[in-house]
Amino acid sequence: MDPPHANLGAALWALDPQQLNETCFGKWGLPGIGTPQIRPLWADVFKDEKVDSGKVAAFRVKVIDVRMLVQQAAFTLHGTSRGIETLERAETFVRRFRIPAEAKPVIQMELYDMGITRKFLFPDLENLAGGLQDEINLEQAWSPPAAGAPSVPAGPAGVP
Repeated sequence: MDPPHANLGAALWALDPQQLNETCFGKWGLPGIGTPQIRPLWADVFKDEKVDSGKVAAFRVKVIDVRMLVQQAAFTLHGTSRGIETLERAETFVRRFRIPAEAKPVIQMELYDMGITRKFLFPDLENLAGGLQDEINLEQAWSPPAAGAPSVPAGPAGVP
């Protein structure tokens, strides 16, 4: 069964966290959570009156589970209510890739061929089971139908 969004286009946003920090703080890199440039943004989180600094910081934290490890986890802390794509010089650190609906099955198969699957990105029991079902659906979608079988293959399952 196709997920409800299978026939819709999609978007993939890519962030260069080091360049984001260069743009907002004048310092390239991916610092730890306690770095002096980031501390003021943390302090503002707990204030009743928020100050819009117009800055967003990317930072790394200690890896505490497998999912963080395989996703190469990093985080952002926002000192503004504006979307990250609306910040000054956003074109230097964030990019949107539009994906037409008809390209999604091909891209999903290419990612699958490279080993980038739901069970790899989300290594827990629920997604292991869902990932196995995705693999079955992908194989069915890209395999020729058996003699006498219906010619409409099952669509790939959605990714959370």
